[in-house]
Amino acid sequence: MMKRLKEVERENRKDRGEVFTPPLLAEKMINTLPELNLDNKILDPCSGATCVFPIMLMFRYIKQFGKQYLSTYINECIHMCEINPLAADYGQAILMRYAQMLENTDIDIVRQHYIDNYQTIINEYYEYCEFSEVGI
Repeated sequence: MMKRLKEVERENRKDRGEVFTPPLLAEKMINTLPELNLDNKILDPCSGATCVFPIMLMFRYIKQFGKQYLSTYINECIHMCEINPLAADYGQAILMRYAQMLENTDIDIVRQHYIDNYQTIINEYYEYCEFSEVGI
């Protein structure tokens, strides 16, 4: 019997070690951290295409410090690692898109936009990978 596409994709993600953390779970985990310190560096060792932790850290940063120096915080304090180069590139683009939105829009609007569009971001990433020349 032939496997359904979703089952095959689930197996492929498992083989690649891809697990997508829901934004609300990431936010709960980040909220357990003590207050952010601009001298501390934060590493997301598996940032992936959706870069959930860095985006949730940006929301936390703005709540704590405001929008001032957000770009500096992103560039100097948030470090992301990803084994999949396509996911890394896509994640960096998503992170910068939301950073720009945060600098120009109300934080609650951007936060809700990200949560509402989380599944769309994942779907766009997979569509991009499907048509790329680099196999995953």
